[in-house]
Amino acid sequence: MTEKKVQVLVVNQIEGSQTGGFTYEDKGPTYLQTLAPTYLRSHFYHTFCAEPVNCIQIAAALRAQGLEVAVLDGLLGNMNKDALIEEILRWDAEIYCFSIFHSSYFPVIDIMRAIRARNPKSVIITGGNYATLVYGQLLSRNPEIDYVVVGESDDALPAACKKILAKEDPTTVPGVAYRSNSALMSQGAEGRIKLNPPRIPDIATVQPLARDFAKEVLANEFSFSLHSSRGCGFGVCTFCYLPEYQKISNIPKWRGKPPEMIVSEIEDLKMRYGIKHITFVDEDFMGPNFDGIARAVAFAKLLIERKVNVTWYANCLVLSVFSLVKNGHLPILAESGLRYLFVGIESGSNHILKRFKKGFTIKGLQRIVGELNKYNIRINPGLITFVPESTPEEVKANVDVIKLIDYYDIFVFTRRLVMLPGTEEGCGCAATDVDSDGASTWNLPDEDYQKALAIDVKIDPETYFEHPATRLLFVGMSEFRDHLYVLYEYLTRNHRNISPDARRELSEHHFRFFNELYTHVQDGRLRSYEDVSGFVKTGLEQAHEIASRIDPMGEPEQSAPRVAVRPAQAVGPA
Repeated sequence: MTEKKVQVLVVNQIEGSQTGGFTYEDKGPTYLQTLAPTYLRSHFYHTFCAEPVNCIQIAAALRAQGLEVAVLDGLLGNMNKDALIEEILRWDAEIYCFSIFHSSYFPVIDIMRAIRARNPKSVIITGGNYATLVYGQLLSRNPEIDYVVVGESDDALPAACKKILAKEDPTTVPGVAYRSNSALMSQGAEGRIKLNPPRIPDIATVQPLARDFAKEVLANEFSFSLHSSRGCGFGVCTFCYLPEYQKISNIPKWRGKPPEMIVSEIEDLKMRYGIKHITFVDEDFMGPNFDGIARAVAFAKLLIERKVNVTWYANCLVLSVFSLVKNGHLPILAESGLRYLFVGIESGSNHILKRFKKGFTIKGLQRIVGELNKYNIRINPGLITFVPESTPEEVKANVDVIKLIDYYDIFVFTRRLVMLPGTEEGCGCAATDVDSDGASTWNLPDEDYQKALAIDVKIDPETYFEHPATRLLFVGMSEFRDHLYVLYEYLTRNHRNISPDARRELSEHHFRFFNELYTHVQDGRLRSYEDVSGFVKTGLEQAHEIASRIDPMGEPEQSAPRVAVRPAQAVGPA
C-alpha cells in the first residue's frame, strides 16, 4: 500500500441521523446516498451544503500557519466507516484531527483505534461542539484520544499542532484539554482532566473556508457553505447545546463579520466557481434583533448595490423573522436573493413551544408564514415531531405545521428529541461532571453512560413514549418511512427529473397516510403493532401505484421494488 505523507490529516465521518433516520441497521446507504430520496430532488435538495464545514474551517486555519494539511470526508467521499478506515490508512500523518458527534461516537472511536494500531506514535485530537460538552468523558474513557480542543479551534488547534510537530508540550495552549499524568477512568476521577481556559478568536480574522471539496459540491449540484457569524443571539431553547457550549468556551452569545467581508467572500466564490447560490451555516444568521438585523439588512443592500446576483439561504430564529416582518425588511432581503430560511419551529403545540422556551405561538407563526409566502421565501423547519411525553394530538399538530409551511422530506414525520448533555432537556453539563441529579457520570456502566451522553441513541417505543397511541403512531410512521425510502431511492436513481406534480402527489400521499393512521389509532381501529403493520402495507401499495405513473424519462430499466413489511416491534435506533 502506497502511503501519502502529511503533517495533519483532518477526518470527517458522518453515519447519518439519529433523530429521524432509519429504523433498521441493515439499510446500509451512505449519508450522501440518502439526500436525493430524502427530498425527491426538490428545490430543498439544492440548498444542502455538503461540505464538512468544521473540517475545512480548521484546514484553512492550519494552512494559514504553514502546516501541510489534507482533509478526508466520509460524506462527500461516499465512504462508510470501513472504506474510510481503508483510505485513512493510506496516509502517514503525524497528527489526526476529528470532530465527534453524539451520532458518530462509535464509528469515530473505531477509526481512532485503527489509526492507533497502525501508527502508535501518532497524535489524535478531537474537538467541536459535542466534544466540548463532554471533553472530560472523552479523555477519561478513550485512551485513543490524546487531546480535546475545547471551544472554537481557529487559534488553539494550529498552536497545539505546531507545538506537537516541534516536539514541545501542547498542554500550555489555551483551549486544550488533556489528562493529568495520562490517568484514565480506572485510576480515579479527581484531578484527572485538565483544561486551559479557551480564548476567543477574533471573528474578523477567521480564515475563509478552504474549498477542498468544490469539485464534489459542483458535481452534485449542492450549495457552497459560508460562515458569517457565530453563536445565537438568544440562546434559551431548552434542548439546545449552545448556551452550555458558549459557557465552557468563554465565548459571547453572538458575533458577526462585517457585511463588506461577507459580500467579498461571495464575490470571490462566484469568480472562482461560478456559483449561483450560497448557504450560510451560521447557527443564527440574523443574530440579536438590533445589531444582527441591521447587519442582515446592510448585507442585503450591499448585494443589490454590487449586483452580485446570487440566491442565498440562512438559519435564523422565528423571533428574528417576527422582527423582519414588523420592521418591513422582508422586501429588501427578498430582492437581494433570500429564498430559504432554516427556522427552528420545533413544535405545532403551544404547550411544547412554551416548554422549549421558543417565545412565540402557533398563531404568530401562521402570520409570519403568510408574510414569507408573499415574497417567495420558503421555510426549511427545525421540528421535533416526537418527544417522550407527546400526545397523539401534539404529534398531529406538528404534522399540521409541516403542511402549513408547505415543506416535505421523508424523515420529517419521525424526527424526535435527542436529550443532549449540557441542555435543560438533557442530563446537565457532562463536561463538568454534573448531571440533573448531581451524580457522577465518570463511572457509569457503558449502557447508562451512553444514554447520559446521548451516544448512538436507541429507543424502545414501549419505554420511550408515555402514551400507547403515540407508540403506535411512531412505529407506523417509522415503518412507512423505511419502506417508502426504498421506493424513493429507486425513483431518484432511475428518474433524474421528477416532475413537481409527481413529487406533490407522493408527498400528499405521505401526509394522507399519517392522517389516516392517526384517525384509525384514535378511534380504536388500530390497537396493536400487528394492526399498524397491516395498515402500513396498504399505504405502501398505494404509494407504489402512484409511483407506477411516474415516467418522466422513459421506461426505467427495472420495475420498482416491492418491499415486504417487517414486524413493527423491530423498531430500534431512530
